[in-house]
Amino acid sequence: MDRMKLFENFKDEDPSNTSFKKYMDLNRFSVAIERKAAGDFNSYTRLKNEIDPLNLNFSQRILLNTPSFIVGILKQFQNALLHCNIYLSPFKKW
Repeated sequence: MDRMKLFENFKDEDPSNTSFKKYMDLNRFSVAIERKAAGDFNSYTRLKNEIDPLNLNFSQRILLNTPSFIVGILKQFQNALLHCNIYLSPFKKW
């Protein structure tokens, strides 16, 4: 199932359950970054508008608003670090 459709299935559930809304916003963030890197700016914009920024940490908020070419460079850097057994993620706290 396409993850975009999954978000639509649970859209009515979000506002009434704050922990579920946060969980869904973190998933929306992940898909939004994927779509942004892939050049699908319509899906990226729709997802970004559905995310409550308060449910994201500082680095996630910055990354969500970073230009797509920089996101691509950061992804390449992350992959290079993975080859050195160094794992950096916007989900980890520093």
